[in-house]
Amino acid sequence: MNYRIEKWAPGATRGIMVAGGSLGADSSQLNNPRGIYVDGDGAIYIADYFNNRIQKWLRGMNHGFTIAGNLIPGRTKYQFVNPSGVYVGPDNNLYVADEGNNRIEKFTTTSYINNFFIPFQPGTYRVIASFADGCIDTSAEVIVAGSQELNTTTNSNVSFNNLKVFAVYPNPTKQTVTAEFTTDKQEKYTIEITDMAGKKLLISQGVSNSGENVIKFAVDNLTSGIYIINLINNNRQTQSIKLLKE
Repeated sequence: MNYRIEKWAPGATRGIMVAGGSLGADSSQLNNPRGIYVDGDGAIYIADYFNNRIQKWLRGMNHGFTIAGNLIPGRTKYQFVNPSGVYVGPDNNLYVADEGNNRIEKFTTTSYINNFFIPFQPGTYRVIASFADGCIDTSAEVIVAGSQELNTTTNSNVSFNNLKVFAVYPNPTKQTVTAEFTTDKQEKYTIEITDMAGKKLLISQGVSNSGENVIKFAVDNLTSGIYIINLINNNRQTQSIKLLKE
């Protein structure tokens, strides 16, 4: 009922909050967590009971990622009714005690994406995968150190990603939603709101300003549920945020 996961070292007199901390359905919140599993990398898998989802929190992060479930209770293969336990087996498959549906659900991890990315500048990078059902998973952070060779063999004027900030608010929303982003220069952009199957429902296209850009959408005609807002810049780089329509 404190909506959090506490970590207590052996013999400790106080715990450390490692996930959650407030009531809600945002990525940084929990609603009556009932079961957890911690893997060998320190990632925490949480059965978020009243949010009908499984949250994965990487070590040191202040928010989680929904890897199963979609907030809306139901009996489809993408839904839960009050999941109360979670386990990751030696086969890396995810097992969930779906209490309200009186069943155990198995999610098989058989999809692998092989690709290459050469960073133009040193920094901290992470791979994030967004799925059509609204679930998201992420790799651990990878720190790429700088070198003189890297700096001299790449074009210093090339920017891997001009997009600096992408935010959507209010989220959840009832009538309107605002998408805010900043860019280093003017460039073409596309903002799409899609349903969980990827169907495009609302589209805004234009040329961004250098600096802050604010785009507002009326979403009162959308039914209650979960949607995806995609921001696509001139280089076809995409950032996605899950939107909850009340």
